[in-house]
Amino acid sequence: MLGAMIAAMSVQWTVSRAVANGLITEHLPFISRTSKGGLSRMSIEFQAFWEAVIGVLLLAGTAVLIVTNNFKQVREIYVFAGVLVLDSLPFLSAVAIAILENSRINEFSFWRSSAIRTAELIGLRPVAMPKVASGSQPVASEVHREAS
Repeated sequence: MLGAMIAAMSVQWTVSRAVANGLITEHLPFISRTSKGGLSRMSIEFQAFWEAVIGVLLLAGTAVLIVTNNFKQVREIYVFAGVLVLDSLPFLSAVAIAILENSRINEFSFWRSSAIRTAELIGLRPVAMPKVASGSQPVASEVHREAS
């Protein structure tokens, strides 16, 4: 459920932007797409760059409010700081999804190998042990004597 919540919050900004564009421009169809296909260099480097900027600015505003309120102790400022933290969550979840998308966790081979390792750890699948060669093998000192 937590992953679904993060995924839903990560597209919240994109959907709201598409709705706002649909309200402003009535003659264009409703288009909701992410910036993955954007032509700017910044969007190619990191897909959720602007979401990261907005999320960090909201958290910085929260920190400024809390630090400056230490002298006055106004409760409403703490409530507003909490609201800013809540407002930053959709932007930060978009950043988290973009980071996960480019990581090794997003690959099928990672999950397949982790399933095999987990099965070996809990005993559902036998671990293949290396076989010991039959017969005696020469020790390092014997190898040097034979070579000379």
